Amino acid sequence: MAAAFLPLMAVGAVLIVGGLRADPRAMTDDGLLPLRTFLILLGSFFIGLNSLIGGGMLLSAFLRNQRMLRLEETGIRGSAKVLQAHETGTYINNQPQVWMELQVELPGRDPYFVEKRMVVPYLQIDQLKPGSIVEILADPDKLGSVRGVEILLR
Repeated sequence: MAAAFLPLMAVGAVLIVGGLRADPRAMTDDGLLPLRTFLILLGSFFIGLNSLIGGGMLLSAFLRNQRMLRLEETGIRGSAKVLQAHETGTYINNQPQVWMELQVELPGRDPYFVEKRMVVPYLQIDQLKPGSIVEILADPDKLGSVRGVEILLR
């Protein structure tokens, strides 16, 4: 994942170095800024953008991990039968996104149906064929909602 940010870092570094090497008397085409200042600011923008994107991805992973930890403590374990499943044609990190229709069954509750999309590693995609039974964790605060069901793949 870190390799994805290398191009932005490289562009930012090249712009900053170019700014430092630029003639101090040179101006941008519109004459508003010295070329040196413009290139250093633009390079800093690229490096800052890189940090912002990377930080957002880290925050997203952290929040997802915290949600799963909370679900493991307070969630209701159950099962779901895969009624329908197919790849959506979208790939995230070279892994397919799968759309599923599930019949969720939780202890002491009536079964309910949800549609869910999730990114699935190729090695686990066979676990989601129609007719398969998968383990789930359900969020007691979001029962009946698609956001309240997490599939536990092995």
